[in-house]
Amino acid sequence: MHHSASWCHTLCLHHPLPIEQPHLENADLDVSGISDFSKFPDSPPWTFTTPEVRFDLATYRKDTTSSLAYRTYFSELCHKFPTFQGIFTDGSKSEDGVAASAFCPAFPDRPSTEHILSDSSVYTAELTALVLGLKMVLSSKQKRFMIFSDSLSALEAIACRNITHPKLLEFYETFTLATKKGYEVVLAWVPGHVGIRGNERADLLARNAVKKELSRSLVPYTDMKRKVNTYVKDLWQEKWNTQMDNKLFQIRPDLGETLPSGVKNRKEESVLCRLRTGHTFFTHSYLLKGEEAPRCVPCDEPLTVKHVLLDCWDLHDVRRRHYTAVSLKTLFRDVPPWALMDFLKEVNLFNQI
Repeated sequence: MHHSASWCHTLCLHHPLPIEQPHLENADLDVSGISDFSKFPDSPPWTFTTPEVRFDLATYRKDTTSSLAYRTYFSELCHKFPTFQGIFTDGSKSEDGVAASAFCPAFPDRPSTEHILSDSSVYTAELTALVLGLKMVLSSKQKRFMIFSDSLSALEAIACRNITHPKLLEFYETFTLATKKGYEVVLAWVPGHVGIRGNERADLLARNAVKKELSRSLVPYTDMKRKVNTYVKDLWQEKWNTQMDNKLFQIRPDLGETLPSGVKNRKEESVLCRLRTGHTFFTHSYLLKGEEAPRCVPCDEPLTVKHVLLDCWDLHDVRRRHYTAVSLKTLFRDVPPWALMDFLKEVNLFNQI
């Protein structure tokens, strides 16, 4: 019953909400290619057969394991399943497109490839490749197969029965069908680009498959998130560009730019945040006290965060010992936060922020 509850929860999370047509067109979103993952499958998910997934080679760290060692471990794994025929799968995503492939060295002239929507994620491509591998199994008279994939995330999702993707559902349906027909299939992870011939061949086939005609295979709406996020951020930036009089715009005109942190404790984090917003105790406490706005006596200028950090001539020499900046943007972008803290402490303003 746990799996049924999980499945119902998944349906609720993966039902796409309607989007206004102008936004779809402006964001270049083709919703006709999105899979409807809100319907129950023909077979209850808890009746699906879970495959055996081998992570033997994943126990070795890739940064400390040589390609030769990986190939040796791969041979040892294959020797544990001497009667199993190998199938290698791979997904590829590049500027040219997204595609998947399955390759069986026993039938080198009969690979299976598919060119899918360019908005598809690598994860979707890898799952598509695994489904292609299963379909290759179903078309064979051989009954024992070992399917290799270099996608750890895809295999982990399969091993955990994490059916939150339409291609995972298709995989389980196809795998259960293969089991009922007497096929014995084991999955295994292999590292990519270490010279395992079958894997290298599958990789080449996937990269070349983008030249084929685009398939009608649908993708989950989650694969559109990247394009949607980019579109929303562009809209936000466009609106933000009209707020040039906003003091926060002077600090961060580019919303995609991350300001440095590097503070030592909560107190310094609070001080840095207040400096960036321009609202501090020494510049704005007059509002609470009902007094007039404070002024810098030596300069006869309004006392603001910008004035103290950049313009005040009375603090010029002290400021130069800690940092130099020509604007609030460069100040908060290029000057280390600790330098600001040291400056404020020397001029006795740190505890008045």
